Amino acid sequence: MTLLSSVGACLLLDTTSLISLFASRRMDQIIQALPVPVAVVAEVAVHEAKYIRGADGIVLEPIDLQPLVTTGLLVTVPLTATDCALAVNLVAQCNIDNGESLTAAVALRLGGSVVTDDRVAQQRIGQLLAHLPFFATSQILQVWATASSVPDRDIRSVLQQMHHGGNYQPDVRDQGYTWLRTYL
Repeated sequence: MTLLSSVGACLLLDTTSLISLFASRRMDQIIQALPVPVAVVAEVAVHEAKYIRGADGIVLEPIDLQPLVTTGLLVTVPLTATDCALAVNLVAQCNIDNGESLTAAVALRLGGSVVTDDRVAQQRIGQLLAHLPFFATSQILQVWATASSVPDRDIRSVLQQMHHGGNYQPDVRDQGYTWLRTYL
């Protein structure tokens, strides 16, 4: 069984994973290495994932996904009324943020998977939608690093960029942590 064997039709990035991957400065390369299309809910891209911290750590840089969308590497998916209804129910029943609930609702409709590092959201949504697959950003990075034969120093650099610009903090319990800790 390969790392992303149960991914489904696509990977939908939630707010935190989108910010972290954008902060890596290699989001295009990472997405290209993945075996399925990568998407983000349009509302999440516009209203939730707005900025990363710049090189000085103070000035915020806007997240501009348009080049990724224009090249077809990233798909923005609009919400349907059914998505909105499910997302509202998830927020109410699971006590999670809008970004995670919208992403889960769209992933369910598209037969895809959710990429999130929010363990609480994974657990709570998983209790209601047990068949919805979840992946951590570290697993996405592992696929990229393996498929693209990325040198160790570049993996470390990406992790530093993600931490600095996107506040990426891998959880020791996430499924890709064993691989990732080699580079921390």
